[in-house]
Amino acid sequence: GVTILTSLNEKQTLKYYKEKNVKILVKKFAKYAKENNLQGLVCSPLEIEIVRKEVGKKMILVVPGIRPEKNSLKNNDDHNKTFITIINKAKELSNFHAYFQTSISLTFNNETIFFKGVVRGKISSEPRGKYGFHYDPIFIPKGSEKTFGEMSIEEKNKISHRSRAINELKKFLIKSIN
Repeated sequence: GVTILTSLNEKQTLKYYKEKNVKILVKKFAKYAKENNLQGLVCSPLEIEIVRKEVGKKMILVVPGIRPEKNSLKNNDDHNKTFITIINKAKELSNFHAYFQTSISLTFNNETIFFKGVVRGKISSEPRGKYGFHYDPIFIPKGSEKTFGEMSIEEKNKISHRSRAINELKKFLIKSIN
């Protein structure tokens, strides 16, 4: 399982948690993740060093966000460190499963409806392919031998988590119009 540590500023944090010190709160979340044997955490680059000290070297830390250099492993930033960590973990575990998920929400007739798209797969032991971005070169969707990075945009869009969520939304909208 994976949990998410989002980057809330101190004012936002106070809305949801009694703890007033963000660093202490992040440490508590990280400690909880470690105690409950989670495999990984998604956290902000601002929090990654705090989390790493708390959980140790074995847990995978993923840093979300926009990365301007497509699949570049040249830079020594947190995203690339995470990318390399995931690949090394995949080599260590012969069958390292993963999934991508997209959720879309729509407020319709004063009701919020959620549409989810999931694609399950596994992690390649090395980056493959020149297409896509972020983790596409290491993600092999179930039923395929290719990574998302090896697939054309057309191939990927037929099975991607985003297209699945959008298709669910489309079905709902078509049904609602009729």
